[in-house]
Amino acid sequence: MKSKQKVNLSSNYYSFRPPSNHQKPPKRFGKFWLPVAIVLILSVIFAVQKSQRSDITARSNPKSNRSALAKTITKSSVCDGNVVDQKIVVDISEQHVWMCSRSSQVYDAPVTTGAYKVADNATPTGTWKILAKYTKLYLSGSDSQGSWNDYVNYWLPFDGDYGFHDATWQKMPFGSSKYPTEGSHGCVRLSLETATWLYGWANVGTVVTIRG
Repeated sequence: MKSKQKVNLSSNYYSFRPPSNHQKPPKRFGKFWLPVAIVLILSVIFAVQKSQRSDITARSNPKSNRSALAKTITKSSVCDGNVVDQKIVVDISEQHVWMCSRSSQVYDAPVTTGAYKVADNATPTGTWKILAKYTKLYLSGSDSQGSWNDYVNYWLPFDGDYGFHDATWQKMPFGSSKYPTEGSHGCVRLSLETATWLYGWANVGTVVTIRG
Protein backbone atom coordinates (compact mmCIF):
# COMPACT_ATOMS: atom_id res chain seq x y z
CA MET A 1 0.00 0.00 0.00
CA LYS A 2 1.33 3.37 -0.99
CA SER A 3 1.81 5.83 1.79
CA LYS A 4 -0.23 9.00 1.66
CA GLN A 5 1.69 12.22 1.18
CA LYS A 6 0.95 14.99 3.54
CA VAL A 7 0.05 18.33 2.02
CA ASN A 8 1.51 21.33 3.73
CA LEU A 9 -1.46 23.57 4.53
CA SER A 10 0.57 26.11 6.36
CA SER A 11 -0.14 29.76 5.66
CA ASN A 12 3.20 30.19 3.93
CA TYR A 13 2.19 27.72 1.24
CA TYR A 14 -0.82 29.78 0.06
CA SER A 15 0.62 33.21 0.65
CA PHE A 16 0.78 35.56 -2.38
CA ARG A 17 3.47 38.07 -3.01
CA PRO A 18 3.11 40.53 -5.91
CA PRO A 19 5.91 40.54 -8.43
CA SER A 20 8.70 43.01 -7.89
CA ASN A 21 7.66 45.06 -10.96
CA HIS A 22 4.09 45.66 -9.65
CA GLN A 23 3.02 49.34 -9.98
CA LYS A 24 0.37 51.23 -8.06
CA PRO A 25 -2.56 52.47 -10.14
CA PRO A 26 -2.13 56.11 -11.20
CA LYS A 27 -3.99 58.80 -9.32
CA ARG A 28 -7.08 59.94 -11.21
CA PHE A 29 -7.05 63.63 -10.37
CA GLY A 30 -3.55 64.43 -9.32
CA LYS A 31 -2.69 67.65 -7.51
CA PHE A 32 -4.80 69.93 -9.79
CA TRP A 33 -8.27 68.82 -8.68
CA LEU A 34 -8.65 71.57 -6.10
CA PRO A 35 -8.14 74.58 -8.49
CA VAL A 36 -10.48 73.00 -11.06
CA ALA A 37 -13.17 72.50 -8.43
CA ILE A 38 -12.82 76.12 -7.28
CA VAL A 39 -13.20 77.43 -10.84
CA LEU A 40 -16.34 75.35 -11.40
CA ILE A 41 -17.90 76.54 -8.12
CA LEU A 42 -17.15 80.21 -8.91
CA SER A 43 -18.67 79.81 -12.40
CA VAL A 44 -21.92 78.47 -10.93
CA ILE A 45 -22.08 81.29 -8.36
CA PHE A 46 -21.51 83.94 -11.07
CA ALA A 47 -24.25 82.50 -13.29
CA VAL A 48 -26.75 82.47 -10.42
CA GLN A 49 -25.95 86.08 -9.45
CA LYS A 50 -26.30 87.27 -13.06
CA SER A 51 -29.71 85.61 -13.36
CA GLN A 52 -30.86 87.21 -10.10
CA ARG A 53 -29.72 90.70 -11.23
CA SER A 54 -31.61 90.37 -14.51
CA ASP A 55 -34.75 89.31 -12.67
CA ILE A 56 -34.49 92.26 -10.26
CA THR A 57 -34.03 94.72 -13.15
CA ALA A 58 -37.08 93.36 -14.95
CA ARG A 59 -39.22 93.64 -11.82
CA SER A 60 -38.00 97.16 -11.02
CA ASN A 61 -38.98 98.56 -14.43
CA PRO A 62 -42.18 96.80 -15.57
CA LYS A 63 -43.42 99.84 -17.54
CA SER A 64 -40.49 99.81 -19.95
CA ASN A 65 -40.85 96.06 -20.37
CA ARG A 66 -44.54 96.44 -21.25
CA SER A 67 -43.72 99.23 -23.71
CA ALA A 68 -41.05 97.15 -25.44
CA LEU A 69 -43.41 94.19 -25.62
CA ALA A 70 -46.23 96.33 -27.01
CA LYS A 71 -43.93 97.80 -29.66
CA THR A 72 -42.74 94.33 -30.66
CA ILE A 73 -46.31 93.07 -30.95
CA THR A 74 -47.32 96.14 -32.99
CA LYS A 75 -44.51 95.72 -35.49
CA SER A 76 -44.88 91.98 -35.85
CA SER A 77 -48.64 92.23 -36.40
CA VAL A 78 -48.59 94.96 -39.09
CA CYS A 79 -48.86 92.42 -41.90
CA ASP A 80 -51.09 89.95 -40.05
CA GLY A 81 -54.33 89.32 -41.90
CA ASN A 82 -53.18 91.02 -45.10
CA VAL A 83 -54.46 89.13 -48.14
CA VAL A 84 -53.08 91.27 -51.00
CA ASP A 85 -49.81 90.45 -52.71
CA GLN A 86 -48.20 93.82 -51.96
CA LYS A 87 -49.06 96.33 -49.26
CA ILE A 88 -47.21 99.31 -47.80
CA VAL A 89 -48.08 100.46 -44.28
CA VAL A 90 -46.85 103.80 -42.91
CA ASP A 91 -47.30 104.73 -39.25
CA ILE A 92 -46.89 108.48 -38.71
CA SER A 93 -46.60 108.30 -34.93
CA GLU A 94 -43.83 105.73 -35.18
CA GLN A 95 -42.23 107.30 -38.29
CA HIS A 96 -41.86 103.86 -39.81
CA VAL A 97 -42.89 101.92 -42.90
CA TRP A 98 -43.49 98.20 -43.41
CA MET A 99 -43.79 96.33 -46.70
CA CYS A 100 -46.01 93.24 -46.69
CA SER A 101 -46.33 90.34 -49.07
CA ARG A 102 -49.65 88.97 -47.90
CA SER A 103 -49.18 88.20 -44.18
CA SER A 104 -45.36 88.23 -44.36
CA GLN A 105 -43.25 91.31 -43.68
CA VAL A 106 -40.54 91.63 -46.34
CA TYR A 107 -39.02 95.00 -45.48
CA ASP A 108 -39.26 97.85 -42.97
CA ALA A 109 -37.46 101.14 -42.43
CA PRO A 110 -37.69 104.52 -40.69
CA VAL A 111 -39.31 107.38 -42.63
CA THR A 112 -39.99 111.11 -42.37
CA THR A 113 -43.54 112.34 -42.91
CA GLY A 114 -45.08 115.81 -43.18
CA ALA A 115 -44.21 118.75 -40.95
CA TYR A 116 -47.82 119.22 -39.85
CA LYS A 117 -46.96 122.14 -37.56
CA VAL A 118 -45.59 124.11 -40.50
CA ALA A 119 -47.88 125.45 -43.25
CA ASP A 120 -50.31 122.54 -42.92
CA ASN A 121 -47.86 120.05 -44.43
CA ALA A 122 -49.44 117.02 -42.78
CA THR A 123 -49.20 113.66 -44.51
CA PRO A 124 -52.75 112.44 -45.30
CA THR A 125 -54.04 109.27 -43.67
CA GLY A 126 -56.08 106.65 -45.45
CA THR A 127 -55.66 103.93 -48.08
CA TRP A 128 -54.58 104.42 -51.71
CA LYS A 129 -52.60 102.65 -54.42
CA ILE A 130 -49.30 103.41 -56.11
CA LEU A 131 -50.22 105.42 -59.22
CA ALA A 132 -46.92 105.40 -61.10
CA LYS A 133 -43.14 104.97 -60.80
CA TYR A 134 -40.61 107.60 -61.89
CA THR A 135 -36.86 108.07 -61.64
CA LYS A 136 -34.54 111.09 -61.74
CA LEU A 137 -36.81 114.13 -61.69
CA TYR A 138 -37.49 117.36 -59.79
CA LEU A 139 -40.36 117.82 -57.36
CA SER A 140 -41.49 121.43 -57.25
CA GLY A 141 -44.03 123.30 -55.16
CA SER A 142 -44.64 126.18 -52.80
CA ASP A 143 -46.47 127.06 -49.59
CA SER A 144 -46.56 129.93 -47.12
CA GLN A 145 -42.98 129.14 -46.14
CA GLY A 146 -41.60 129.41 -49.67
CA SER A 147 -40.98 127.25 -52.71
CA TRP A 148 -38.84 124.21 -53.50
CA ASN A 149 -37.45 122.35 -56.46
CA ASP A 150 -35.90 119.13 -55.13
CA TYR A 151 -34.14 116.50 -57.22
CA VAL A 152 -35.09 112.91 -56.36
CA ASN A 153 -33.91 109.58 -57.69
CA TYR A 154 -37.24 107.80 -57.15
CA TRP A 155 -40.83 109.05 -57.03
CA LEU A 156 -43.86 106.84 -56.41
CA PRO A 157 -47.05 108.94 -56.07
CA PHE A 158 -50.12 107.47 -54.37
CA ASP A 159 -52.46 110.45 -53.86
CA GLY A 160 -52.04 113.32 -56.29
CA ASP A 161 -49.03 115.32 -55.13
CA TYR A 162 -48.33 112.95 -52.24
CA GLY A 163 -46.00 110.01 -52.64
CA PHE A 164 -42.80 108.23 -51.64
CA HIS A 165 -39.41 109.64 -52.59
CA ASP A 166 -35.81 109.69 -51.41
CA ALA A 167 -34.48 112.79 -49.67
CA THR A 168 -30.70 112.83 -49.84
CA TRP A 169 -30.64 116.44 -48.61
CA GLN A 170 -32.31 115.63 -45.29
CA LYS A 171 -29.94 116.22 -42.37
CA MET A 172 -31.89 114.77 -39.45
CA PRO A 173 -32.10 110.97 -39.14
CA PHE A 174 -35.07 109.20 -40.70
CA GLY A 175 -37.46 108.24 -37.95
CA SER A 176 -36.59 111.38 -35.94
CA SER A 177 -39.20 112.86 -33.61
CA LYS A 178 -38.46 116.30 -35.08
CA TYR A 179 -40.70 115.63 -38.08
CA PRO A 180 -43.60 117.90 -36.90
CA THR A 181 -41.44 120.97 -37.64
CA GLU A 182 -38.61 119.60 -39.81
CA GLY A 183 -40.43 116.99 -41.87
CA SER A 184 -41.60 116.92 -45.48
CA HIS A 185 -44.21 118.96 -47.35
CA GLY A 186 -46.58 116.02 -46.90
CA CYS A 187 -44.81 113.24 -48.80
CA VAL A 188 -43.22 110.21 -47.20
CA ARG A 189 -39.47 110.66 -47.34
CA LEU A 190 -37.23 107.61 -47.53
CA SER A 191 -33.50 107.04 -47.38
CA LEU A 192 -31.93 106.40 -50.78
CA GLU A 193 -31.41 102.74 -49.83
CA THR A 194 -35.07 102.28 -48.89
CA ALA A 195 -36.33 104.20 -51.92
CA THR A 196 -34.19 102.05 -54.20
CA TRP A 197 -35.58 98.87 -52.65
CA LEU A 198 -39.18 100.11 -52.77
CA TYR A 199 -38.92 101.16 -56.42
CA GLY A 200 -37.69 97.69 -57.35
CA TRP A 201 -40.27 95.83 -55.27
CA ALA A 202 -43.55 97.75 -55.53
CA ASN A 203 -45.73 97.53 -58.64
CA VAL A 204 -48.18 100.14 -59.84
CA GLY A 205 -51.37 99.33 -57.95
CA THR A 206 -49.63 98.33 -54.70
CA VAL A 207 -51.88 99.16 -51.75
CA VAL A 208 -50.71 102.02 -49.51
CA THR A 209 -52.15 102.52 -46.03
CA ILE A 210 -51.08 105.49 -43.91
CA ARG A 211 -52.24 105.65 -40.32
CA GLY A 212 -51.75 108.29 -37.66
